[in-house]
Amino acid sequence: MKILMVTGDPLIETGRSACIALSSELHKLGHKVSIVLPFYRSLLKDKKIYPKSTGVHFSVPVSAQYLSCEIFEAYTADGIQILFIGRDEFFECPEPFDNKGSGHSNNSARFAFYARCVIQLACRISPLPEIIQCYDWQAALIPAMIKDANLPFKTVLCISSLEHQGNFWSRDFAFTNLPKHYFSAAGLEFYGSLNFLKGGILFSDAIVFPSKRYVMESQRPEHGCGLDAVLREHSGKVHGICNGMEEPVWNHECDQSKTRLYNASDPKDKSICAAELLSLLRLEPSSKGPLIAVINQSFTSEGFDILLPVLDRLLAEDVRVVVSARSSRYDAALGLAVHRYPSKFVYLSEYNDSLMHRVLTGADIFLSPSDLELDGITIMKALKYGAVPVIRACSGFYQFIRDYHPASESGTGFVFYDKTPEALLDGVRRALEIFREKGQWTQIVARILSKDFSWKSAAQSYESIY
Repeated sequence: MKILMVTGDPLIETGRSACIALSSELHKLGHKVSIVLPFYRSLLKDKKIYPKSTGVHFSVPVSAQYLSCEIFEAYTADGIQILFIGRDEFFECPEPFDNKGSGHSNNSARFAFYARCVIQLACRISPLPEIIQCYDWQAALIPAMIKDANLPFKTVLCISSLEHQGNFWSRDFAFTNLPKHYFSAAGLEFYGSLNFLKGGILFSDAIVFPSKRYVMESQRPEHGCGLDAVLREHSGKVHGICNGMEEPVWNHECDQSKTRLYNASDPKDKSICAAELLSLLRLEPSSKGPLIAVINQSFTSEGFDILLPVLDRLLAEDVRVVVSARSSRYDAALGLAVHRYPSKFVYLSEYNDSLMHRVLTGADIFLSPSDLELDGITIMKALKYGAVPVIRACSGFYQFIRDYHPASESGTGFVFYDKTPEALLDGVRRALEIFREKGQWTQIVARILSKDFSWKSAAQSYESIY
């Protein structure tokens, strides 16, 4: 089967996006896969990717004018073709990528242009792709344009987050060059504005969320971000497929940021990694207690409302706590905790991918009070590094974690159910009790280190959808 993957991801964070990892596994299953990306020239140079021009140029309509593009090409290490759509006016700028769809005044025009270019490119590929898989709002116009042109492509829309939808002024609909009836309640119109993601939901042949739990949550007002009614209406084509992990990037056994290896059969060096991290963060070593990591990449930092009321009681225990969050709302409170407990508590206000590797390598416990991470990606990273989770029973975590039961010595973490400070503290204290029983704790760590988060299973699930 010929599959065309389309994403606006500039490979900023890891240099290896989800669609590239999935494409590699689909390639192993015998499918012919190509990937399309905008040509973010400067960012690709930073990743030491140097695409070559194919000599192919063409123009597409954007509002009342035709704009030209140039097609570039590169290949991954396993031979997968990556095609780049180049137009420096749109894709070569200091901050070329904004996931929210709000930081660039020309986002609506440049991704309408991008969608048109992808369709033109798909029509020129031989053999023609049977499936065009679109990622998030940046590629979400493609299904509507394909339906309008009656082209012979089936489309799959992958949604990593409903928070980012590509919302624009109604007048920006002109950039799409779609007939006027597409700007309606049965089309791309959303409370008077233009919504790229809504259009993708309506006109794609299948929709994929990164977990089955996210599928359920997306159809509820609490997490549907306004699109829950639309998703309920189209629930028959919505699927949940757990993402894999980029093994060379997030794998304790391959990580170049640490000096020692540990694995499921012998996780004892985890304590040595914890000591090295404490030294790096200038925290006092702990002879008996664990190192606890709290990582929240969401700008809302939801969950800190139940963590902060019990932070003093938590730090009264023999623990060291590292918090990484991007939250102006809680900056003052977290900064005060650093001042009061300088030898036991660290607050990292900016997410740093390299440092997060070190934090997860050394962390004994991963504490997550939030229910916003519906895909469970951070918990997968924590498990790959042997950090035992203490989590709220919610969202994307259900698919990975089972509460630990001392009698049967089964389970992969410690689950608390109520969204209250006391429930969180009780979950941590249960973990601390088992942490003192080194034999039981070592079994838990070995169990979570042996979990398989490869893309192979995800690829097979996508194959069944195709």
